[in-house]
Amino acid sequence: MADAKQIPLLLKLLDDDSPQVQDQIIRQLFVFAPVLKKELKSVLFTLNSNQRKCLDQVFQQYRNVCLKKVWPSWFVLTNDYDRLEKALTILSEYLTQGECEGRLSLLLDSLADEYTAQYKTTSAKWLAHFLFKMKKLKGDEEDYYNPQNSNLIHVIRRKKGIPISLASIYMLVGRRLGLEIEGCHFPGHFLTRIYCNGRRMFVDCFNGGQMLEEKDIVYLQDNIFDGIDNILAERADAKTMVRRFLANIIHAYQLQEDETLEPQIELFKELDMWVVDSHIANLHPNDLIQYRRPLFNPGHLVRHKKLGYRGIIVEVDETGLKMDQWQPGSEILSRRSQPWYHVLVDGSDQATYVAQNNLTRDSSNKIFNHPLVSYFFNQAGNGEYIRNENPWPDADF
Repeated sequence: MADAKQIPLLLKLLDDDSPQVQDQIIRQLFVFAPVLKKELKSVLFTLNSNQRKCLDQVFQQYRNVCLKKVWPSWFVLTNDYDRLEKALTILSEYLTQGECEGRLSLLLDSLADEYTAQYKTTSAKWLAHFLFKMKKLKGDEEDYYNPQNSNLIHVIRRKKGIPISLASIYMLVGRRLGLEIEGCHFPGHFLTRIYCNGRRMFVDCFNGGQMLEEKDIVYLQDNIFDGIDNILAERADAKTMVRRFLANIIHAYQLQEDETLEPQIELFKELDMWVVDSHIANLHPNDLIQYRRPLFNPGHLVRHKKLGYRGIIVEVDETGLKMDQWQPGSEILSRRSQPWYHVLVDGSDQATYVAQNNLTRDSSNKIFNHPLVSYFFNQAGNGEYIRNENPWPDADF
């Protein structure tokens, strides 16, 4: 078992000029990540800038792992409002660097309690007045593309946000009051839909809770968007809204043009992929932590890192879902939660099923020899192999 008494020594070793040594020390410090902040309070020396930078890297990696681990927890909830709140709670706590655990629920409860104390009647119309007139929540026009505008904790505290974050607050506070406020996935914007005296109305949360009638929206937008009637009638479910939050976060990071944010962009792309991929959604959370996207595509030439043979990718299984069907001798001890590849072996009539961590690209440009190459591929003039439509046979063929 790792001994926390090693932490001061490991911190001092971070000053080693060798990047390899620093990477090794960071990996060792990661073991202590759950208790590291607490243990740092007892360190008797002042941390220098390099040590703090490395620690930030440790904490960031730990937050990423925790995010991946808890992310699937909202998939299994049955009520759509519960799903939305759980997903946005996870995102908000991540974006506040884990410093506000459980805070979003308390903030939403507080807004609902404050409304109840001030208003004698409960209605979606009066709640909009409370949130956007009395509490002055409004659209952030000055810093619209700040990633924190997708963090509901940040939005409630600053009283500024983007259309979907403000709409989500309206919906989730309304739910606490027994109100049915729906999301409307309006193109280029986001509205909420309510019913007043049996009449369908729309609330523009970004613009001060402005009330809009359907006929006004149709009149303004009919020449721009075909099928606007269907859009206004369709309810944006939790899955649709969460994906839009993820897209906003990714876009906000991309606009910053900061290379250090690239891992974060890929992280949120992975989260988005898990939302829509039923196979990934059914994996155990521990498998999701290790999930990796395919590095290779059909037609890529590869080499086995350990066995050294050369191969060509024919088919990709993104999570090794078919490995249980594969014959004995395949690499069944590798984790399922990574891409696996059907590979033809150069200079033989053999095919293998290989996990991604065992492969690397082959750039030797030598002629590839296998009797099935012409069955699965068309060869382009530049020497590339282009996958045709002939299917890879299933295991029961």
